[in-house]
Amino acid sequence: MRAMICMVRSEWRKLWSIPTLWWLLLATVLVLPVAVVGGFLVADLNNVALNSGEGLEDGLHGVGFGSVLAEIAGIIAMAGEFRFGQADQTFLSEPRRSRVVTAKLAVVAVVGAVFGLVGAGITLGTSWVWLTIKGVGLPMGQSILWETLSGAVASAVLFAWLGLGVGAALRNQVVALVTVLGVQTVLEQTIFSASTTVGRWLPAQASEALRQVPSPGLLSVGAGAAVLAAWVAGVVVIGYVRTVRGDITVKA
Repeated sequence: MRAMICMVRSEWRKLWSIPTLWWLLLATVLVLPVAVVGGFLVADLNNVALNSGEGLEDGLHGVGFGSVLAEIAGIIAMAGEFRFGQADQTFLSEPRRSRVVTAKLAVVAVVGAVFGLVGAGITLGTSWVWLTIKGVGLPMGQSILWETLSGAVASAVLFAWLGLGVGAALRNQVVALVTVLGVQTVLEQTIFSASTTVGRWLPAQASEALRQVPSPGLLSVGAGAAVLAAWVAGVVVIGYVRTVRGDITVKA
């Protein structure tokens, strides 16, 4: 147990020493207010009451940006080991590779939670300021508000794990990033647009269901959480098997 705690601490220091991670966190802080205000502007243009459930759905859905950046952080946490040649040292210091993966999963979960909580806090604060300026106020009693924000935190943790699994499976950081962003922003959206019956079972759409994005055809919140968790588990298992059984010295 002591060895595992030391390993988690080591992975924590290693990950948070990467400047890119702080840039991603800064991007969350800078982009989310714009996304939130943009969502409320769209609702206003559509003559939707900003403090209604529908108005809040339009304004809050930008909080999902934090999940995307958490996923990138997860990719960097694993694929970065191979990009910068640290994998050999990491697995020589701890030959039991399964422990290394477990430690990374624990650390990445915290990182995902940080991105999710920061994103939720900024979204909540921006919504309060904007709706106060508009003279309607933020309805704190609306369940959709807290359900969306809590769903965003859960989504960020799951996406961070998903990124870790993809990074472990592909190893090449650039390929992993391009693959994830391409699949989720282009391929999944294309499939969902062509058939919501099929597309809603994909991870990005399951995440939107978890965050209650106002898009017809999505799964329920509970089903979205279960589907996303299943995707994450499958990808993590693939990455875990490749890490534990594969040749670490191979440059990918």
